[in-house]
Amino acid sequence: MMAVSTTRRAFLAGSGAALLTSTALASGGSATRVFGIWRDGSEIGEQRLEARLTDRGFEIDIKADIAVKLLGLTAYRYTLENREVWRDRRIVSVDSSCNDDGDREYVQVRRRDDRLEIDASGYSGTQPLEAVTTSYFSPAFRGRTPWISTQSGKPLDIRVDKRGADTWAVRGDLTVDLTYRDGEWRGAEFTIDGDRIVYETRRSTGEIAQLWRQA
Repeated sequence: MMAVSTTRRAFLAGSGAALLTSTALASGGSATRVFGIWRDGSEIGEQRLEARLTDRGFEIDIKADIAVKLLGLTAYRYTLENREVWRDRRIVSVDSSCNDDGDREYVQVRRRDDRLEIDASGYSGTQPLEAVTTSYFSPAFRGRTPWISTQSGKPLDIRVDKRGADTWAVRGDLTVDLTYRDGEWRGAEFTIDGDRIVYETRRSTGEIAQLWRQA
């Protein structure tokens, strides 16, 4: 059974855009990506991202569902539902709810003039417009800070260093290795209580980060 940990809470909460008119956005494209989630080689869940361009900008729905079973019984359950709206590659709003094995958390973010206002289970306050989320879907996130946890709302102080051809190591308040390939988020890997957790792309349509750059 996976014990509750700061790393898990931070991570699980689980990229020259043209100027577009509202009409163009409303008729824009969509993209999806589904990750399978494995723990030490055994599948434990799935995370789905569904993105689209609308008259509001770039919208993305993210749903994660994890169940760790022991002797046929569910020993740990995690679910997260999150909707984000972005325009000009900045957050307009975030609405997220999470059930971490019975512990419920939420995040609400709203853009107000030159700042982001956050009302969440783990943080209440303001953050700069350059903040991004722990949704990871754009490689451009690597150069911006802070990262706002979509589980607790806590701003995370991180640094990102290249680790391999397609892999970047995120360290600080969050420890995870992220894989980006061809401008898109393709996977992740981290460790919880000695267990290796891996996110791998199971299937995808379209390009999420490309849509984000257009909004």
